[in-house]
Amino acid sequence: MNINELRQLVEEEMSRFEFMKHLAGKHPDLNAKQIGEIYKLYKDGVDIDAAVSQVASVEEQDRIGSSGISRQDQATMARQKGKDIASGDTLSGVNNRERAIMVDLEKVIAAVAEEDDLVKYKSVLQSVVDKIRKAAGV
Repeated sequence: MNINELRQLVEEEMSRFEFMKHLAGKHPDLNAKQIGEIYKLYKDGVDIDAAVSQVASVEEQDRIGSSGISRQDQATMARQKGKDIASGDTLSGVNNRERAIMVDLEKVIAAVAEEDDLVKYKSVLQSVVDKIRKAAGV
């Protein structure tokens, strides 16, 4: 590597660092992974605001508890879920052990929500969910 290539590399890294520092200051809600994705989109010619919207909306879809739900809506969804499971439309490929794990997790989460503030544990839950998704490839 000659001196000109080294200078160009240093300039590019400084530019990338300044971009990320500026973006983090302007959008403190973004994490490092999101900022990196936005930088890639920006380098590919996407407008910064469009890149922020695109990355943030995709991330938000994967976040647990990103929106509220009423008691009535939760009850309606639970009834529909029960019907779908009974008819075989949903979870037909899930075996009995998997069903038991799912039910146990739901019980634990419900118990914590009843006794404490589940929102306090959102980051821990999100971390676990992200690890499971990554391991499963979903």
